[in-house]
Amino acid sequence: MGGGPAGAGFSETAGFLKGFQHETCGPPGGKERLWSWYDATGYAANLFNLPTVAYSGEKDRQKQAADMMEQAAAQAGIRLAYVIGPTPSIGLNPGQIEVDRRIDAIAAQGRNPVPRQVKFTTFTLRYNEAFCARWTPHEHWRPARIDAEFDAVENSFRVGTGGLTAFTLAFAPGNTPGSHRAAKVMVDGQSLEAPKAFSDRSFAAHFRKEGERWVSPPPSNPRAGETPRAPGTIDDAFMDSFMFVGRRGRR
Repeated sequence: MGGGPAGAGFSETAGFLKGFQHETCGPPGGKERLWSWYDATGYAANLFNLPTVAYSGEKDRQKQAADMMEQAAAQAGIRLAYVIGPTPSIGLNPGQIEVDRRIDAIAAQGRNPVPRQVKFTTFTLRYNEAFCARWTPHEHWRPARIDAEFDAVENSFRVGTGGLTAFTLAFAPGNTPGSHRAAKVMVDGQSLEAPKAFSDRSFAAHFRKEGERWVSPPPSNPRAGETPRAPGTIDDAFMDSFMFVGRRGRR
């Protein structure tokens, strides 16, 4: 998971429609579920894993988008770093200079490949991996979350889930911060045991939900993991590069 500048655009559908399109009616039927394809507010908890700085011009109408993300982040327990600069302005204004200062300081720290805690929410079967965690959601466009915390001293994981059917905890070779003892895992309050790390300091443990309980089946090989499922809906056809070749019909 990396980071980069995000351009202008709406962050959620309902407030944008009301404030910019002056529409007050909700979506027909179950189409509100598809808002999660574009709505960034549902993913606000993921900012826990990525240092973030937001910027808006004080008189920019598009400020609404960042304001909504600030509210969503607060609901997820995150205080968003939010810089507001004067508008209009010529050249770099003090707000933009401050954003650059903060981003430079973040970049100088480098990326931590093995954070102690990972929090991640997704609404799609396609994107199901963050740092040491990979998972299988219950259903496309329904929220699925994982909160995994590793204690290197105790060689243990504490995992909280929602909307998952299976997940994997894995570290690449050289990245396992624990010992060669078998790891203890607590999943949604249920105690389980995980295998030991390998001699190359890689690690993989797989968990599957059976009914209301989690089980830890042995992996078929050391590098096995949960395979992301294609959503199988028309939107997935536009998530990768593609080429459409048509054929002109005869008259």
